[in-house]
Formats: sequence, C-alpha cells, structure tokens
Amino acid sequence: MTTATTATTATTTSTPHFALPAELTIFTATETRDALLAALAGATDADAPLVVDAAAVIDVDGAGVQLLVALSRLCERDERSWRLQAPGDALVAACHTLGLSAWLDRHAVDEAAAAILEDTR
Repeated sequence: MTTATTATTATTTSTPHFALPAELTIFTATETRDALLAALAGATDADAPLVVDAAAVIDVDGAGVQLLVALSRLCERDERSWRLQAPGDALVAACHTLGLSAWLDRHAVDEAAAAILEDTR
C-alpha cells in the first residue's frame, strides 16, 4: 500500500515556493502535477522563479523525474524560470541513472547536489 504525502505551496514576498512530497513516483505524479500547476498559476509575480523544494523526496521513479522535466519544459515554453532546491540522494541518483545529470545541474540550486553529481560522473 502506498501513502502519498501531500505537496505544499507557499508564497513569500514574490517568490513562489513548492515543496515536493516524500514520494515522487507514478503513484503521486498526478496529484503532484496538479499542485505544481496550481502553484504556477497562483504565483503573483510571473517574473519570480518558482522554487521547487525537493528536500523531502526520499522515493522517486521515472514518472517523478518525468514530471520535473515536464515542468522544466513548461516553464521554458512560458518563459518562466524555476529552480530545484535541495535535491537529495534519491533524486540525484534517479537523474543520473536516466542520463539527466546535466539537466539537474542546470536547475539545482543546492551545492551539495552539485558535489554528488561530480562524484557520479
């Protein structure tokens, strides 16, 4: 049985912030996608980057990574910026396995993740 942890959104002054759930898998992808889209739509300042906090992610699969890549493409299409904050070992390893280390490097804002990426190359 899988239990989904609800993702949360918050907006500080002008920077929208979205916290990913602990489980970023096929089982939570739809719910997480809907919450991410709501966070983007609810951002009051379209010029402010969306900060996606990945610190809580401990379980991730291809669908979870695909969701983040789709977010990246959506933001690129809409000329919006976003940053992935604090990706942990599970997300970094999944991106590396899928050949997305360079993609993660472009979007991650956590120096510890960058160091892990260097070790896996």
